[in-house]
Formats: sequence, C-alpha cells, structure tokens
Amino acid sequence: MEVPGKQKPKQTFSVSRGSAEDFLLFCIPCDRDGVRVPAKGYCSTCKEHLCDTCYKHHKKQTPSRHHILLDQDSMPTTPSVPIVKDEFDSCDDHEDEKLKFYCKDHDIVVCSVCVTLNHRLCSVEYIPKLSKHILDSEELNEIMAEMKALEDNYKSQIKRVKDEMKAISKKHDDVTKAIHQFRKEINTRLDKMEKHVFKEADNILLKQQTKLNDLSTGVQEITDKLTEKRNQLDNLIQRKCLDKLFVEMKETKKRVEEMRMKQKQYCRVDVFQTVSFVKNSDIVDMLDRHKQLGELITKKASMGENVPVMKPTSTPSEDKTLNLEAVEDIDMNSSSGITKCDITGIEIIIRTK
Repeated sequence: MEVPGKQKPKQTFSVSRGSAEDFLLFCIPCDRDGVRVPAKGYCSTCKEHLCDTCYKHHKKQTPSRHHILLDQDSMPTTPSVPIVKDEFDSCDDHEDEKLKFYCKDHDIVVCSVCVTLNHRLCSVEYIPKLSKHILDSEELNEIMAEMKALEDNYKSQIKRVKDEMKAISKKHDDVTKAIHQFRKEINTRLDKMEKHVFKEADNILLKQQTKLNDLSTGVQEITDKLTEKRNQLDNLIQRKCLDKLFVEMKETKKRVEEMRMKQKQYCRVDVFQTVSFVKNSDIVDMLDRHKQLGELITKKASMGENVPVMKPTSTPSEDKTLNLEAVEDIDMNSSSGITKCDITGIEIIIRTK
C-alpha cells in the first residue's frame, strides 16, 4: 500500500550518482551534471523532466520562457530519454576544428579549415547530410562483408599454419626414426657423427618453427585488429552514430586495403622447406673414410603441401595481369612495294620465363 507523499522506489532506470535515493522521474539537466533530483515538472518543448529549481529557471530564461511547461500533476509519468548526439572527431591538423566535411575528390574527411585551405576547388559535402542513409548504403555493406571475409581468411590461414606445424613435426619424427634405424645397423664408433646430424636436423626444424611462429603471430595480430575494427563498426551501427560510423568506415577502408596487402605477403610460396634423411650407402663398407652419418636433404615447398588445404571463404583474386613487352618492330612492307596494309587480325606471342 502506497503512503501519500512518499516517493515510489525505483525499479528500472536506476543509476545512482551519489544521492541517497533514486527516482523513476528525475531532472534531466541536473542528471547531466551528475546529480539525481526528483522531477517536479516537464518541458514539452525540450522533452525533458525538470526539478523544482530548473522548472522555475526555465520559465525565466529568455531562450526557454516561451516553452510549454507542465506541472507535476500534468507531466508525463514515463522517464525522459536524453538525446545522444553524434560527436565529430577533431582534425589532426587543426585541433579546434571538427571533421564535419567529406571531400569526394580525395575520398577523405576534413574540417572547415582544411576545406578552405586545401579543398576549395573540390566537391565537398556536409557529413550529417551524407550520413542519413549510410545504414542502407552499398558501400557500408560491402566494407562490412569484405572485413568479415578477410577475417575468415586469416582465421583459416591460422588453422593452416597449425596444421603445417604438425606436419613439419611429423616429418621431423620420420627423419629421427630413419636416423635411429640406420644407427642400429652400424657400430658404436658413429656416436659423434650421430650427434652432429641430429643437431643439424634440429637446427632446420627450429628455423622452420620460428618462421611459422612468426607467421602465426603476424596473422593473429591482423585478425585481432580486424575483429576490433568490425566490432567498432557494429557498435556504431547499433548506436546509430551515423557521422562517427561514416568516418570510421572511411578510415577502416584504408586499413583493410593495407591488411589485404599483408595477407598476400603471408601467402607467399617457397618460404618453407621440408627435410628428409638420406643414408650414406658407402658408410656400410667404408665406415672409417666418412665424417658424417648421412646428409639431410632439404627442398622448398609451399605452405600446405603436407596437409589438406581448406578453401577459404573468400580470398583476393590472383593477380593475372600480363606484362607485355615489345621485342622488335615488324616490317609490314610488301615485296611489291604496295603501301596499303590489309592486316585483318593480330596475335600476341607470350614468352614465359
């Protein structure tokens, strides 16, 4: 049973800011200053609840004295929701200016000073005008899809690296078994040479593992950055911070291109080597004449040669551009001296290196 004059305890929207009691209906202007005060009125123009003090000042101040005010008995009984305004980032070159404009010619966001100094002849538009339809824009959908595909590719590559590391370890185990088997066929005088060949094998393995670990670390770092950027864009989309989303989208677009180039570097072939053990056949008959137990043969192999390769969800298309080079001029003059040329076709001769 409710007691007259007693505030109804707050059940939702409870955010304590130092006061002894939270209220369902509180003063929005005071709440912005970090103080939670019960509402005693409401401004229909500002769409905000007001405490007794703010209510009185609201009627006196010139900007708000003509606003439509409702007293405590007439005010809405649902909490006011403050409007969150999208904030612009500051310009790196002009700290007091905000990045509110977009230059189509240079595909960058700029401030008003940048426009005046460097983009007077460019096609410049106001970002709040452009960002109204950004949530439905094809560009945003494409960059989000591209980031997701790129992130999936990096995750797939991480799996390939792990599989490759297992394959290299297995290959090393096979080499070790071969060395031990051959070692059983000879006498104890080969201990020194055995240690030498094991050391050489371990050094090769260590180099391959170091390369793969470095690759795994690099790919993981880029994957984390992609996840972070995609989460930032998702967050801005959910919050509908359109201007901030536009700016982040443009910045992220450039970062994605950089990450795509790094991915091409990570996909290089002929980086890793496989190793196998070849027994020295002469050592069986002429043991004293040899210094080593055998030799380790290495060959270059592309990553994934030893394990099944999973096709990525989406990968950048391979560069199939042909570089054409003119070898020499072709004399088109006929023996009869006729100057008119009746060539009806042409063929390109491609010389591979």
